[in-house]
Amino acid sequence: METKENITTLAAGDADHQWWNYPWTHFVRLEKPEEVLCVQPVHGWAAWAGDLPLDAEEVVASAVMEEASRRLGATPPRFFMPPFRHTPVVGPEAAFSIDPEDAFQVLLETLRSAALCGVRRFILFNSSPLLEDWVDIAARDSRIDFDLQMFCLNLSGAGLDFDADRRKPESDPTPLVKGILEQTAGGAPLCGWVAEKFSSVADSLASILREIAAHPPLPENLRPQY
Repeated sequence: METKENITTLAAGDADHQWWNYPWTHFVRLEKPEEVLCVQPVHGWAAWAGDLPLDAEEVVASAVMEEASRRLGATPPRFFMPPFRHTPVVGPEAAFSIDPEDAFQVLLETLRSAALCGVRRFILFNSSPLLEDWVDIAARDSRIDFDLQMFCLNLSGAGLDFDADRRKPESDPTPLVKGILEQTAGGAPLCGWVAEKFSSVADSLASILREIAAHPPLPENLRPQY
């Protein structure tokens, strides 16, 4: 695959499918852009469980999605866009947030600009329980305003939920999140029960991505005319 050498890494992830690893000329030459999946990660900054780092969502979600992408292999064709970190103020747990409407417009403009190369299928991969409703609304408006085929994928739906108020005590992910953070910090492979649970979440994400990829692109005659 065509890549640009010596480019600064914007986030962790599957290097072969990272949007920023390719020049715009690569996207101009996409043979079937309507079949490409573009994954837009959305990560919040929040004080989960009190003693977790504020970037725990991004670190954990990026690691799990990277593993899920590796399990998919070469298909479906996909690109992971740089993580969206300009998230809105949605609760007291949130940090480094901006005005909700400003965040909303930045996300919509990000998707619109990416779609200029002809891609139409976008997945909003959200790791924050606080942003699930906001992401749903963004997907709806992007579908209406820009004629995009939108999908929402929440990390909680794959079995890893940061929200302490809606999860069962026996499924508290805090030990798993801490285990992933500690083990990945050393650069060594995950091990023990952390590796098993991590693998389960990655399998769930890979399965959901395959299901989304199986959806056919929107037929031209079903697209709204403006």
